[in-house]
Amino acid sequence: MDLVAGLHWLRENIEAFGGDSRRLALLGHGTGAALANFLAVSPMAKDEELNELLELVERVILLGGSALSPWAIQRDPLTVKHLVAEQTGCPADDEADDIAPCLRLRSLDDLLNVKFDPPRFTSGFAPFVDGAVLPQPINQNFQPTASSAGLMPLVPGPGAEFANFGNRDLLLGLTSDEAWVNLTDEDLQNGLNETRRDRILRTYVRNTYRYHLHEIYSTLRNEYTDWERGEQNASAICEGLLSLLGDGQVAAPLLRLALLHSTSGGRGYFLHFQPGDRPSQKGEELPYLMGIPLLRGDFSLYSFANYTLADENLSRLLVHYLANFVRRGVFRGKAAVSSFVEKQYLQLMAFAERSKEISSISRVPCNSSSQLAVAVAT
Repeated sequence: MDLVAGLHWLRENIEAFGGDSRRLALLGHGTGAALANFLAVSPMAKDEELNELLELVERVILLGGSALSPWAIQRDPLTVKHLVAEQTGCPADDEADDIAPCLRLRSLDDLLNVKFDPPRFTSGFAPFVDGAVLPQPINQNFQPTASSAGLMPLVPGPGAEFANFGNRDLLLGLTSDEAWVNLTDEDLQNGLNETRRDRILRTYVRNTYRYHLHEIYSTLRNEYTDWERGEQNASAICEGLLSLLGDGQVAAPLLRLALLHSTSGGRGYFLHFQPGDRPSQKGEELPYLMGIPLLRGDFSLYSFANYTLADENLSRLLVHYLANFVRRGVFRGKAAVSSFVEKQYLQLMAFAERSKEISSISRVPCNSSSQLAVAVAT
């Protein structure tokens, strides 16, 4: 509700800051992307004007997360409510009573001291479907059917309620390694043996899915093992697990949201950030999109001094096209960057215009995660 109130405040006051109240754009990263997705479809994120309900948000940018990510929604809110009520001294009936008035009387320290250790790969304090702020599921009895490409089910289907904003533009983005934060520094540096990989995978499957857990575990373990390498070394096992977790928690849900949004008539774009040969990591795209490398000439700011001219050009390019999307819903338009970078971009755009299919280097694993993303939504 506080985010919805913030949207209404922006609608009423943004013009005082030189903004356009009819062209609000939301950008979120990770859990923030899930919240932005929720706001885009919330029945309460509308404004009544001349007896007509107008959308408060015109464009949505989701980076590294969405409402379809398995950690985006709290699936057992009553348990969380009971725990909070017990620790704050606000006893009440878990289903019937509203503990919000009691919580408002508690100090900030009391609220921050609430202890809750959610299962791994899940969220603790997260939004839940209430039918008011978050819409109820569409077509709960829907049985998925494969798309013509065999990639994943098309609408209507599970999760369609979170893509029900086809009248607004959507930009989706992710990096190569979205799941590196789920592993320890030791795992990332030294790799994993099969025993530890299997233990982490079992935990992920148990805490993410509800049915057919053994079949899902076996499928994921098989599809994300590089059998062509022969003997599996620790580094290869770690890479496979990172791909699995990244696809399951971020990439596959984003791809499904893109399909659901496009089939509802929406116009969308997809960004994969990887500036060099090495895999990009979660959050690495944010400084470039926010224009931080453009400050590299200011040596009084030490943290900005390590960016190169190539970083500056890339950031300028991304900022320019991000601004184009926010203003007009398209990326096209000449950017103030070097001719070499601009030429690379134009070549990429020309290729994208000619290509009508989405290709993937590792199609089979992504296929599996995309199908399982549907299972999470059911």
